[in-house]
Amino acid sequence: MRHYKTKKIGVLLVEKRKELGTLELAGQYKELATLWGAIPDPTLQKLKVTHQITQERVIQIVCPSSVALTYVRQRRDIIESSLKEFMVAHQFVSLEIIIK
Repeated sequence: MRHYKTKKIGVLLVEKRKELGTLELAGQYKELATLWGAIPDPTLQKLKVTHQITQERVIQIVCPSSVALTYVRQRRDIIESSLKEFMVAHQFVSLEIIIK
């Protein structure tokens, strides 16, 4: 006779919640990349910046150099206006611009 190991329903629910959280986060990254590509500034498009979403619900724009950091900071108004609806819809607290 075989004995099967089973998991309790609570454990399964926790695992599914983690899975859904990961899928939701991946969707947010995809949407953020799409919106970033739609910003009407060709120089911003050429910069090799990356985006991070923290657990504190903060979007971080990570710049590879001090020159890129300075330019992105100068264009913060355009970036915030382009991402405003996205930030409100997903309840993001703020936008940070940092250097790697």
